[in-house]
Amino acid sequence: MRNEVIEQTVNDSMVTTLDYILQLIEQSNKQKDGDRDKLIQQSLEQMRQDQPSLSKADKAELEYTLYYHLALKQQPEWFQLTGELIDRFPYEQNNSSFDVYQHEDNVWGVVTQEGKKSHKVTTSFKSKEDLLLHLFGTTQFEKFRGETFWIQQNEQVFSLKENKHFRLLLFTGQSMKPFRTHKSLEKLRISILKDDLAQNPNLKKKALRQTLEDKSLPVSLMGKTVTINELEQKQDHVELTLKEDGTDHHIKLPDLEDKWMKLAKNRAALAFNELVMNSQAVAQGFLSFYGIEINQSLQTKAPDFEVISHPKGSFIGHVKSDGSIKKLSPYFTEKEANLRLGDLKKELRKEKNLEQDKSLNQEISFDDIIEKHEGG
Repeated sequence: MRNEVIEQTVNDSMVTTLDYILQLIEQSNKQKDGDRDKLIQQSLEQMRQDQPSLSKADKAELEYTLYYHLALKQQPEWFQLTGELIDRFPYEQNNSSFDVYQHEDNVWGVVTQEGKKSHKVTTSFKSKEDLLLHLFGTTQFEKFRGETFWIQQNEQVFSLKENKHFRLLLFTGQSMKPFRTHKSLEKLRISILKDDLAQNPNLKKKALRQTLEDKSLPVSLMGKTVTINELEQKQDHVELTLKEDGTDHHIKLPDLEDKWMKLAKNRAALAFNELVMNSQAVAQGFLSFYGIEINQSLQTKAPDFEVISHPKGSFIGHVKSDGSIKKLSPYFTEKEANLRLGDLKKELRKEKNLEQDKSLNQEISFDDIIEKHEGG
């Protein structure tokens, strides 16, 4: 798919830029702290000019990675964790987390990220509440599907996934930047549901099929490898002759990126899906159909049982298509709620003769299942 090609290109560019800047940092180890920070900022600015295709999120991740590698060498004590992990606030689908550690009467914040060593991001505080208030301005939160949302006093909400600048606090010594907020918790939940649905390969395939049919392109070539035998740029479209398994196919694309025009002349073997998605008109059509499929699935898919955590505790419930929550259990600890959810799913699998909607909406049936496991 076109987005996957772009993502790989961006990742390659980031690795090259990162290697270059880390070499500069290595050469500057004898400089003063202020000089090193100035070098990093100058290098980042140069990177922004050299790599204009990098998104804001990619640039932020690159900045964090630069400071991270510098701290590994110059502040090893930030990576030495003692005490007990007392709470974890996940983000990026559980691949990263903001962790709270306690040792004796002191607590501090730690970042854990896949592929990197965990490290401190705050100085010590006397309580978890003081730490959260200092860092996020609130102690009210919700954990849902591997993400953490924070609820401010004005009812505005923000997610850790969209506000990762807290990772740089110790590195830069700067204060927190304003958070990117949303007007309601329901909208954030819906965005997570849609992100999960977007990973469904069946929805992607269905949207691509609809796109090909809409653009009068051969559906039979979906997922196939083709060779371009002929290509001709017309005034308002591109005509191609593709060969697949000995058979010629004549197609018309509304447009095609220049780099693909050049590749086509080499008659290299190409993925048909990738080829057509590099037509801007086809890609836009796909995104439109894909959005429709995701929204329809959100409205019709039976909600899943899941654990949702608040400061008061964790409970089992499900999120409706409008983002609201139906609470189906009392509060438990987070660990106990996950154990109970496992028990519930086992029981539901045994109840194959019950209709799914009935099992989802009958709270009495749910309570009966929970009661069976009170002693377990």
